Amino acid sequence: FCKTFDREYQPGTPEYESRRAVFNNNAKQVEKLNAAADGHEYSLDMSPFADLTPTEFQQKVLMPPKAAPKHGHSYMQAPRGPLAWDWTEKGAVTSVKDQGYVGSCWAFSTVGVLEGQRFIKHGILESLSAEQLLECDGTSDPTREYADCGE
Repeated sequence: FCKTFDREYQPGTPEYESRRAVFNNNAKQVEKLNAAADGHEYSLDMSPFADLTPTEFQQKVLMPPKAAPKHGHSYMQAPRGPLAWDWTEKGAVTSVKDQGYVGSCWAFSTVGVLEGQRFIKHGILESLSAEQLLECDGTSDPTREYADCGE
């Protein structure tokens, strides 16, 4: 794990042993969930977050919850669409990108939308760069917690 995901825990230290225990526990959970999902169309695997507890993952990766708006919305009735639609089956989705710990979700979701729309309109599927959007964003500060995601 340390080599695959570029971690630098020193063997024999309390942090190393703690992270190893968390990783092993998460590996058991992945194995258990994969066994329970037998016959389903998905499987789980270890990720760069496998050495984090659920609480640490929430604190380091997820944004803090925000209160729901107090005003209501009205929606127009739309015609009923199909029960399921999978753009990956249509070839309109590029491979998964990793934003890491930087709160740049807006850039990753934007390039995902643009990639899909370009494929739908022009038949061209090309992986676009979220990093280029971030470099042009004068308000982005990757050193801040959550950077500029959701603010």
